[in-house]
Amino acid sequence: MSAGPIPWLPTPIASLASRLYLRELRRRNRNFDKGAGVTKLDLSVISVGNLSVGGTGKTPLVEHIARTLSASGARPAIAMRGYRATKGLSDEAQEYKLALPEVPTLVHPDRTYAIHTAQHLLARQHAPPLTCIILDDGFQHRRLARTLDIVLIDATRSPFNDHPLPRGWLREPVESLRRAHAVIITRADLAPDSASTIAQQVSSIAPSLPIATVAYAWAALDVATNAGVSREPLEWLKGKRLLACSAIGNPDAFIKQIEIHADTPPAHTISLRDHDPYTPRTIDSIIAAARSSHADVIITTRKDWTKLSRVSPSRWPCPIARPIIQVRWLSGGEAIHGLITAAAPYPAAS
Repeated sequence: MSAGPIPWLPTPIASLASRLYLRELRRRNRNFDKGAGVTKLDLSVISVGNLSVGGTGKTPLVEHIARTLSASGARPAIAMRGYRATKGLSDEAQEYKLALPEVPTLVHPDRTYAIHTAQHLLARQHAPPLTCIILDDGFQHRRLARTLDIVLIDATRSPFNDHPLPRGWLREPVESLRRAHAVIITRADLAPDSASTIAQQVSSIAPSLPIATVAYAWAALDVATNAGVSREPLEWLKGKRLLACSAIGNPDAFIKQIEIHADTPPAHTISLRDHDPYTPRTIDSIIAAARSSHADVIITTRKDWTKLSRVSPSRWPCPIARPIIQVRWLSGGEAIHGLITAAAPYPAAS
């Protein structure tokens, strides 16, 4: 998703609409700054959000924060709106349940309602009380007061080269970073020069804002076949003819990682819109593309696998691989960890 006007709007109309959007956004933010309509919970709230539409890599960071908090003795839950949720679960919610079965995932358009409901439910079950809520995509969800506000910026898609909706893809202008408590520049390994420039630009807006850089390192592969799922090293990709399939906000970063680890571009690429439902017709087209391109492997993301795994393994003409992602701090990680643990201290002994 590149910067530029929304495709179906002429630039003059998009520019006018963008100015109107900014006017309303500033009005709303002024009210939130005064505390109007803001709910304060009796537990810590850590928001992980971004400025733009599309993927900046929130899911790996939210998981990392949840594991960090759990290891410190806190009891976190993840709250999210559940965009394009099916049967109460969105793509990301299914990812969290798969990766973090011990961490409650609260999905509801009104995240405040979801949090209160979960608190009552856990109390009735005599479960340990929640001590922290992690807001997935929470920077614009200002109706809920937060203890720590972390904003992610994708190094491969600088917001400083973009415009607010609908002229561009920004939900908020970069000046909104002044209300953040920390910025994490993701995928900094894929665009180190851009990451450095973004860090300088952020500092020019908010000089005291802590800034960290992070890479999402591919550690291994889960490979699904008729015989089940096996864990394979990254070298397993080399020499194989690949079909890349994804429905994520930033497919370019996914493709770049494939090229790094396979030493060759995919033979065929299918990039669907973010949160695509993978209808039977889409599945049929992926299977046909794998056959026509003589693919040895279909490589996809874990987010997409939550849907592709519903297809009978016998239908796939070749194995399906998905990367295991690890968060690797390049700079500023200790400061971020300090902010996280300070924001959500573990409960006192009873």
